[in-house]
Amino acid sequence: NIVERFGGKVIFWGLSEAPLIYQDKVIATAGGEKGLVVALDKRTGATIWASRPLRYQRTHAFGRGPLPKPRPETARASYASPILVELGGKHLVIGCASEQLYCVDADTGELYWSQPMPTRWEVLGVTPALWRDAVFATGPDGYGGKMFRIFVRDDRVLCQELWRTSLDTCHGGVVVVGDRLFGSWYRGPRGWG
Repeated sequence: NIVERFGGKVIFWGLSEAPLIYQDKVIATAGGEKGLVVALDKRTGATIWASRPLRYQRTHAFGRGPLPKPRPETARASYASPILVELGGKHLVIGCASEQLYCVDADTGELYWSQPMPTRWEVLGVTPALWRDAVFATGPDGYGGKMFRIFVRDDRVLCQELWRTSLDTCHGGVVVVGDRLFGSWYRGPRGWG
């Protein structure tokens, strides 16, 4: 039970990401005080590594509008499955937690970066989509999506926001076809974008 083991909380609809298998590891988003992302031995379940927890400032109260005073929170798991990416000689896990897109080293668990992805209900249910050396993430309720270029410099993994869109996919995912991204609208104009 990764929630109990790593000090997390069960989110509203329960943990529903697909764990990632990499070499001898099962990698999952625990979203807890003892680790944001964890790697367990796929045969024994023993902890191989746990990334540091991810902290952020909560600014909204689950659809009830802005908080009068933002408060610090530990990022929880989301509903989106993480992806494995190889860039610059590094194996990276990119996924979502609460209102964050994160990047973790698949071999060591080092948390390289996180990017805010605010949503009205703190629901990120769309698996990030890789396009060349960039990753796209989106969330529902009018905050839209962002494309980030990922690059390795001096053994550090960095990201740079390239562009934003109003596409607010909540369910069903986003796919890359050639040089285009396709996803469904949620609160936006409905249909495909």
